[in-house]
Amino acid sequence: MVNVAALSKIQILSYNFSKDRIPSQKFLLSLVENILSVLGEKKKIDVAFIFVSSKQIQQINKRWRNKNKTTTVISFPSSGIFKQFDRGTKTGRDLGEIFLCPAEIKKVANQQKIPIENLYSRLLVHSILHLYGFTHGKKNDSQKMQLQEHKIFQLLKI
Repeated sequence: MVNVAALSKIQILSYNFSKDRIPSQKFLLSLVENILSVLGEKKKIDVAFIFVSSKQIQQINKRWRNKNKTTTVISFPSSGIFKQFDRGTKTGRDLGEIFLCPAEIKKVANQQKIPIENLYSRLLVHSILHLYGFTHGKKNDSQKMQLQEHKIFQLLKI
């Protein structure tokens, strides 16, 4: 199932390939709008959310990150491949794709004894920062990303 939600500056595409319950379009759109506002984004943005099963996220993780295990989320910044095409004025800058595993997210939320919406919020902040180029491979980069996450968490009261 594909859902499209749009505001003046954000277009979200949502694909559900899992059998699990996923967050509403309203939740995703509101959260992304708030995150992008904190980041000072002025351009129109397109972002895709792909909800997958535990097996699918494990395959993606193995293929693209060489880690043969399940995870809650994997984000892929736009490669720029489509920038050569005129996409018109209806769509904006393609930020990238965020693959989420609702089954793993539910499991982690239960283990941490936190509301699932809080975990989704934290994961989306983290993922969107990755789409903006933040990393945590090196100590200095990790500190920058954590500071930005903390700032967003505080402003959004997550």
